[in-house]
Amino acid sequence: MITGLFRVYVKPGKRDELVEFFRWDKQVAEESEPGTLRFDFYDDPATPNAMYLYESYTDQEAFDAHKANAPFKKFAAEVRPDCIESFEPLLNWVDELGSTQG
Repeated sequence: MITGLFRVYVKPGKRDELVEFFRWDKQVAEESEPGTLRFDFYDDPATPNAMYLYESYTDQEAFDAHKANAPFKKFAAEVRPDCIESFEPLLNWVDELGSTQG
């Protein structure tokens, strides 16, 4: 299992758009990506323009499948440059301790 945790700093006036995108991304993952274990996002209670994004996949192949779908492509091409001021990796695709992978 691989996991990523990121702090996302949202551009002014773009929070609602980003949340709506993350909801769609999560829905696609739940409906068509069996290797996606978690796709969650949370407000950062200490920073009004920040949120956390937590993703977890069964393995690298599952993450690659996620990257092949429409939401990831839209994120890379449109959402990240339009809505996100910065994207800070807190856990950058780490293997779960005790995982049978790798």
